[in-house]
Amino acid sequence: MLAGASAAALASMALLPSTGHAEPSINQVEQRLDTLYHEAEAAQERLNELNHQMDQKQERLHALKSDLRKQRRQFSQVSDQVAGVVAEDAQSVESQLSAAQQLVLSDDAGEFQSKLAAQEALSSHKGEMLGELNTAATNLRLREQQVDKELTEVAAAQKQAAKEESTVDAKVADAEDMLSELEADRRAALRRAQASEASRSAAPRVAAAPVSGSAATAVDFAMDQIGDSYVYGAAGPDSWDCSGLTMGAWGAAGVALPHSSSGQMSYGTPVSQSELEPGDLVFYYDPVSHVGMYIGNGQIVHASNPDSPVGTDPVNSMPYSGAVRPG
Repeated sequence: MLAGASAAALASMALLPSTGHAEPSINQVEQRLDTLYHEAEAAQERLNELNHQMDQKQERLHALKSDLRKQRRQFSQVSDQVAGVVAEDAQSVESQLSAAQQLVLSDDAGEFQSKLAAQEALSSHKGEMLGELNTAATNLRLREQQVDKELTEVAAAQKQAAKEESTVDAKVADAEDMLSELEADRRAALRRAQASEASRSAAPRVAAAPVSGSAATAVDFAMDQIGDSYVYGAAGPDSWDCSGLTMGAWGAAGVALPHSSSGQMSYGTPVSQSELEPGDLVFYYDPVSHVGMYIGNGQIVHASNPDSPVGTDPVNSMPYSGAVRPG
């Protein structure tokens, strides 16, 4: 649907000379591009979260398969034991019948009772073995069902991941098509406006507020990446997406975070906006699809979109969703 909207926008621009309608302004074009870039980023962050979930599912699947092999060995062992007893029973049927006839005809009551007790004990042992076989079969069936369920979930997650990846590609292609179709002078003007804005935000460079400990390491790392390019799904060393940057920054401080903005929201202590301190992760949009790092003085450092290098912006420059303090 978005591709159609982009085509319609371009078609309307192509008809401008004959219709007399006003040509979209630089700001309008930037807003359209920002929308496309954000939709691509949202899809990429969903893909990042799916990849994180699939890693966890693969770990569980590995453990389940290992336990399944153990259950199969146990079932096979008990089954072999029961099969052996059944074979022995088949070979001794005649002798047991003969012994029973002798017992019935025997004049020795003590001998009769002794042999009868031995047969009852053997039957009890067989019952225990059959019970063990039934338990092993039940456990094996449960593990097989769990493995099948996990395999189905992994396959579904892989299918959804492929869909999200296609969405990212489609949104980026829409944005690139929009840029490529602009007239040369308007494209140049757009680039000049973006370069001017980038230079204003980078010079003078916003300084992070004083901070210590692991948060200082994380903030310093993130600030050192200012000027690096934005690439969907990237996590360094010279290009980043939003959650890749914050993951790399806190990773430098010894704190492991998932490569997912929504996933990172669960890694840390929630803090209110009024309690923000340098190093805190700040999340945006609903559902969460962007993350930056608070650096103090009402500013965040973040990887924004492909048209903007890693840089700083006001903490309220996007729809605010919440914040956490890692570590």
